[in-house]
Amino acid sequence: IPVGTFFEHATPEKADRRIPLLEDVFNTFSHIPINIDIKEDNDALIQEVASLITRYNREKYCVCGNVSAGITEKCYKKVS
Repeated sequence: IPVGTFFEHATPEKADRRIPLLEDVFNTFSHIPINIDIKEDNDALIQEVASLITRYNREKYCVCGNVSAGITEKCYKKVS
């Protein structure tokens, strides 16, 4: 994908360009380890990601964090 490419809401003819939801990734790749980089110090976002990790039993297959130790610590506390 070229730098500067923009994504917009998927239409039927562009359905293959839709960015998948985290739930979709968990369902499709149920035993593949993944790294989730939380880009923003947002407690609601961290809680929702942690809830999805727990709901889909992905605790052993996910690493969740950020370059910021504070965000990583929040992720660790929510998932552990």
